[in-house]
Amino acid sequence: MSADEDQSEHELMRNFKLENEDHTLGTLLTYILDQLPETEFCAYTIKHPTENVLYLRLKVKKGHDVTEIFKKGVIELKKALDIVEEKFINAMDEYENQS
Repeated sequence: MSADEDQSEHELMRNFKLENEDHTLGTLLTYILDQLPETEFCAYTIKHPTENVLYLRLKVKKGHDVTEIFKKGVIELKKALDIVEEKFINAMDEYENQS
């Protein structure tokens, strides 16, 4: 029996609780994680509008570590946001130099 076959459903799925976060991070992170080939399922919820806590559920395919895939998703999101920030700064510099 291989290590992949030894992984239980419990080891492939995890719930992450992210405090002081809202739909902005939930939507972005879920989108990025859904794009990863290792992801089988990803969704988030905020149980109540007055509760500032995001609950994200991630399930990965056999042979992958759910925590490592979550970290990979966060790293990929940061890369994407760095590109957005760079483009925004360049656009602002260009706008300010037009005057």
